[in-house]
Amino acid sequence: MEPFLDNKSDASVEFTLQRMFEDFSNPAPEYSMIPFWTWNDKLHKAEIGRQLTEMFIKKIKAVCIHPMPDSFRKKDFVEGMPDEYLGEHYMDYVQHAIVKAKELGMKVWLYDEGGWPSGSALGKVVECNPDFRSKVLHWDSDSDDYSVRYRKKGTDLLNPEVTQAFIEITYERYKEAVGQYFGQTVVGMFTDEPNISGRIDTWNIPWTDELPRYFYQRKGYDILPKVRVLFKNPPSSFDKQEVNRIRYDFCDIVSQLFGKTYFESVRDWCHKNNLMLVGHLDKDHGLLEHLSGGCAPNRLLSYFDIPGIDCIWRQIFPGKQQTNFPKLASSIAHIRNKRFVLSESFGAYGPGLSFTQMKAIIDHQYVRGINLIVPHAFHYSCRGPRALSVLSNLFLNDPRWEYFENLAIYVSRLSLLMSTGFNSAQVAVYSPISSCWYATGGVEKSIESSFNNILDWLLCHQIDFDCIDDNSICLPDRKISNGTLKIGQSHYHTIIFPQYTTLDSNLISFIDQFLESGGTIFFQGPCYFLPDSVVQDESDVKPPFKKMLKPVHISHKIRTGDKGSLVSFKNAKDLRKFTKELPSLITISKPNPYIKVCRRVSKRDSIFFIINESDCEQNTLIKFNCDGTALNADLENGKYNVISPNNSGDYRLQFPPFGSKTIIFTEDNDLQEKVSKSQECVDTRKICPEIWTRHIIRRYIFEDKEVKGVPIRESLPDTEDKAPWQSDFAGNLSGSIEYLGVIQLEEMPCEKSLIFDFGKNHNGYMFRLWVNNSFVGTSLWPPFHLSITPFMRSGINHIRVVVSNTLENLLLSSDVVEELKRLGWYNVYLAKVLRMKNSGH
Repeated sequence: MEPFLDNKSDASVEFTLQRMFEDFSNPAPEYSMIPFWTWNDKLHKAEIGRQLTEMFIKKIKAVCIHPMPDSFRKKDFVEGMPDEYLGEHYMDYVQHAIVKAKELGMKVWLYDEGGWPSGSALGKVVECNPDFRSKVLHWDSDSDDYSVRYRKKGTDLLNPEVTQAFIEITYERYKEAVGQYFGQTVVGMFTDEPNISGRIDTWNIPWTDELPRYFYQRKGYDILPKVRVLFKNPPSSFDKQEVNRIRYDFCDIVSQLFGKTYFESVRDWCHKNNLMLVGHLDKDHGLLEHLSGGCAPNRLLSYFDIPGIDCIWRQIFPGKQQTNFPKLASSIAHIRNKRFVLSESFGAYGPGLSFTQMKAIIDHQYVRGINLIVPHAFHYSCRGPRALSVLSNLFLNDPRWEYFENLAIYVSRLSLLMSTGFNSAQVAVYSPISSCWYATGGVEKSIESSFNNILDWLLCHQIDFDCIDDNSICLPDRKISNGTLKIGQSHYHTIIFPQYTTLDSNLISFIDQFLESGGTIFFQGPCYFLPDSVVQDESDVKPPFKKMLKPVHISHKIRTGDKGSLVSFKNAKDLRKFTKELPSLITISKPNPYIKVCRRVSKRDSIFFIINESDCEQNTLIKFNCDGTALNADLENGKYNVISPNNSGDYRLQFPPFGSKTIIFTEDNDLQEKVSKSQECVDTRKICPEIWTRHIIRRYIFEDKEVKGVPIRESLPDTEDKAPWQSDFAGNLSGSIEYLGVIQLEEMPCEKSLIFDFGKNHNGYMFRLWVNNSFVGTSLWPPFHLSITPFMRSGINHIRVVVSNTLENLLLSSDVVEELKRLGWYNVYLAKVLRMKNSGH
């Protein structure tokens, strides 16, 4: 298996400065963004080649071919690819794209569905057998009985015959057409949101015909006589504890069956054919969402070679309350020795998504363990209604594409650093999805709240962690010794359990072993005990667990033995009293919840990725618990330099709004000589022309059912405003404006660095700057300024600035929205984007 397919964190991917010198300036394809390349129109080989070349020029070195057939969701997408999905012509185009990618040195992922979610082959699976339709068990209150009901959409992925039909129709078809490229140019198969219908505690629960037999084999009792308790309002004739236990068993079986019938089957096929299984689950944005998305995210994500998440609908957005669901996928990668973790990002974010926002969203995820980005999406065509789709085109016909190389190279360098070495988290938080199976009466919401509050508190105090679950602690390579839990690449000294955790015999045994070895456990009480052969009732509960049967309202150690400690706490804020057991990765002179950090380590080096999640500048003094020389790696220009601490050993780091820093500590003395020393800080002087001459040089219009960028030269009155672009892009203007001005210098300053400052609050703007006809650079995110000293001279200096904005002003204008409604193109995504825009999120 070639290196790109090796997703293990072994010695071959250990970080060394030598490797960074070789790869950092121009990272390999394995670190590239992998955009969804949506094939949504009539395909042409010449155009396929042209678009791949465009991507490669912009530093996109990998791509996922994402078919969008014409028959997929006509109401929302109106028109798509007319060629038959998986047909002869389609496969000919796929082969052509792969050959062209190979010529360019790019890598290709294949997408296993015609649209989404995965598992139906655009309806071809159900065409084989109508009984392959997705089904639920429905409780009818009128008849007081249950019946099997078919769903209008989807397939029964709990049925192994359905998965085999899907593999035969889709996976084998790709193998037949382009199998000779598997493991070389084609490296992965993306499965997207495979799902099952139904959820416990509703009137429709997940079902397949063989489920009762499978349940009996593994749980030892018949589910059918007790099935009523799985629906809403279980009858009072059932004991509450029995109801909870049956629900627990049912969710456990559903997740086992889903994992075995679908994920294990497609993964095994991929491995047999030298491919990686990559992708993400459905409903993966919150703990309780997983109750209707497969019941056990950690268990299902473990089947992926590259596990992932779906960052859509602005679940993550600058200024919005933070969310930590990326930690579930990244934790699985750390525990299961998987090198990469992906995020399908930006779907349905809207046409106004700026580079400031994209970078902030990426940084938010990378500090939580993500290290590959799959942008959604690069549209093959924006003709007619295709310009809308999910309102997230980042490719041709969008003004952001011209600038995209800057983001692409930033991400590839960050992916390189964040996939080398090993994760260094010493704290594990128990992921209580199985406790949500067991809980009733709204307790599951308290479990989710407790879990989320703990994760938030840890991140806001610069404490990194992984999420573990029942499957994690039962892995064959799990070891407990000297107060440390070792799973995969990770070593945990402290484990935190949220409120209302359900304890079964295996978990109790594990806790006892961990405490006996000298480990530290935190419990937010109370907890539940799952009735089984070990714990039948409260009288069987032995210390220290007996004290956890009721809430503990003070923070104190409730057991301190010769070795481990069991600590009870009331809420997440109480954790601040235990700094020795919960060490921060860095020490900040003043507590700052906006600063988040993660660390990757190797034999002699440590890589810190630190971000500012606020819209304000943060000037901080930081102490690193590391030896060696500190290097600041600049992800934008590919350079790095030595930085030095003050006399107290602190490093002063300044973060612009939503800014980030990558700091590397190395003990490699030989390579330190190759790294430039940091220059002494010099004063800066901001300069700007006294008067601007302005011309609109491009305007986007919606005409003849098309979005068009029209070159023009429309003069605007001269202005003395230092930053006129802050008000010039008013109304429905989407396009570019050129600003011309003159700066006269009597003489060049000797000790000051000259800075051109574009100002603040430019979320939707993209800047390019020329001085004396020489291109200075591009500015896409804070601090929105560029150094111009090398380009300036004594006397007259000519300044040219070109400012562009996004298509939001045009596409979301009332006139265009009304026209889209008239054309029948107004879809669910446009409606949601308009609501998000109006709400500020």
